[in-house]
Amino acid sequence: MKRNLVIAAVATMATGAVMAQSSVTLYGRINETVERVKIGKEKVTEMRDNQSFLGFKGTEEIYPGIKAQFLLEAQFNPDDGRAGTSVNQGGSFFGRESWVALTSDNLGRFRFGNMQFSSFYYSTADAVGQHNGDAGTSSDAFFLYVGNVKNTVAYTSPTIYGTTVEMQYGLGERAATDNTSKTAANTRSIAVMYDNGGFHAGGGYIKGPLTQFGRLFIGGPSNFNDVDGTNPLNSSESYGLRAMYEFTPNFNVAGYVNRDELNDGTNTAKRTSFRISSKLSMGASDFHVDVGRANSFTGASKTGAEQYTVAYNYNLSKRTKLYAYYTRVDNEKNIYYGPGFSSSSASAGIQPGDNFSSFAIGIRHLF
Repeated sequence: MKRNLVIAAVATMATGAVMAQSSVTLYGRINETVERVKIGKEKVTEMRDNQSFLGFKGTEEIYPGIKAQFLLEAQFNPDDGRAGTSVNQGGSFFGRESWVALTSDNLGRFRFGNMQFSSFYYSTADAVGQHNGDAGTSSDAFFLYVGNVKNTVAYTSPTIYGTTVEMQYGLGERAATDNTSKTAANTRSIAVMYDNGGFHAGGGYIKGPLTQFGRLFIGGPSNFNDVDGTNPLNSSESYGLRAMYEFTPNFNVAGYVNRDELNDGTNTAKRTSFRISSKLSMGASDFHVDVGRANSFTGASKTGAEQYTVAYNYNLSKRTKLYAYYTRVDNEKNIYYGPGFSSSSASAGIQPGDNFSSFAIGIRHLF
């Protein structure tokens, strides 16, 4: 009898150990603003979602140093309760991000599924958009989202001497009749990220179709029939570098420079964009300045633009903040970069040369 009790106790402890090595976490973000938006001569007061989402992530240790992982994220609009409607949500419940992975402490991580953004984005623009996580109307208006992030195989290396490498291959899943070749809509990207104390750097390259993730892009080179993002521009390319330096724990400066080459199978247009941002923290307050510039496309005069943002965050806690910002995009006469109005009918009147501005107050809560 005592032997049976000992065996049962050992089995119970073993089961508990296995259970302790597995976990599922519910998390998310609610980020809402009230804004006074002006595009051209039109003005509207709106409530805006800033990429609020609900997520589930889990891990299971299947062998010492080897784990199975998953992540599911669904974007939603807290202002009316609807599911997210941005392009990266794609009308799917877990369209924001959804993947399964096998991770080794020594060999790195292999992921399969839908990535939220490309490795190129994380190695360049993501770290520079500091004041609101590159979300909402004050997000980077000039970053061109080249590449398909759905149906993607991704590999992330272990971090060695502060250096991490990530490679992605996105399957376009299109027949040869849909493109100039079967691989025209596929995506290839590689990114390198480096962290050493207060210095952070990254660089990357991506090739694939052009998508816009909900940002309007009107005008541009006249020889592109689908440059507005209605149909992806196949075989477009981007490459760039970014850096951040923390002068003190409370003050940093960050910036990136990107080179984009858009290709519709017949024509090519090139342009350079760059951005610099800075953050100063004083107690619970964060002060932000962000300035960006997109040069004109080759062969298309007056297609440049500039963006200016000033922002203030007041951190009520580690998870909750109140904030306000003013952002403005000054477009040259043959281009429009920037968001549209919340109403699609109002956005239909936007023309190249219109300028965009917004004054916003908001609250963000992480859970």
